[in-house]
Amino acid sequence: MSTISLRAAALDDVAEITDLLAQLGYPTSVEDAHRQLAQIMSHDDYMTWVAVQNATIVGMVGCCITYYYEKPAPVVTLLVLIVHEQWRGHHIGSQLVAQTEAWGMNKGACSVVLTSGHWRKEQAHYFYEALGYKSTGTRFAKDLTSKVLQT
Repeated sequence: MSTISLRAAALDDVAEITDLLAQLGYPTSVEDAHRQLAQIMSHDDYMTWVAVQNATIVGMVGCCITYYYEKPAPVVTLLVLIVHEQWRGHHIGSQLVAQTEAWGMNKGACSVVLTSGHWRKEQAHYFYEALGYKSTGTRFAKDLTSKVLQT
């Protein structure tokens, strides 16, 4: 097996990133993904890496720096982590998380936080726990796009 290399994502990667997002259960069009990736790449406090094997993207991670009122330093928010279904179990996810943690330390971050859906317990939750992450709460979300805001 060839070595997996990590590199910063580029806009030319958007088709393969779109395929990965669909595997995670977040289907989107290439056009929408291109627009989002371009927006993300325009911010210095965001970073996206891809894992590459033989010129094929087999995984990705995206993160950003956030600030909490109660924390003494910035916090890395891991926004997305996806490994192609055919490449799971090859330590690609742990390499991508380690890259995120190293980036965060270089940015002066004191911790990494992430959200993982409750339905992913059998796979993702055990993966994160094996890397030393602990469950610390529950996330609540409200979709604002489905409601017409009235003034």
